[in-house]
Amino acid sequence: MLGDPTAGTAGQLAVGLGAILALLTPLWLPLAAAGALLMLVGVVLSAPEARDSGPYLEQWWTLMGIAALICLTGFALELVVSVIGGLMLTIGGVMALVAVGLGSPPRPAELTEPRAVERH
Repeated sequence: MLGDPTAGTAGQLAVGLGAILALLTPLWLPLAAAGALLMLVGVVLSAPEARDSGPYLEQWWTLMGIAALICLTGFALELVVSVIGGLMLTIGGVMALVAVGLGSPPRPAELTEPRAVERH
């Protein structure tokens, strides 16, 4: 499934692990902090392959970035208003897992663009 390891795949794995940690917020709040930061690192790692589409989701990187921002905001709110912060962490974590699941592994653009068929 993973094929050749690339920056995009490594970033997606980091975001997926970060999302799982962020979803464990009820157990221990520092797990949410580690998860949100790991998601941010994963988004930055996978940035070079942001233009490549995934097998089922073309805009996987955009969805991952939005999910990471939601998780970071949710963690900050968790410190003040735990219900809203926990809800945002959950939404961001689920969004990130969807982006990783449907966008992994990213394929280079030259493999996904349709080619013109020549007729003789």
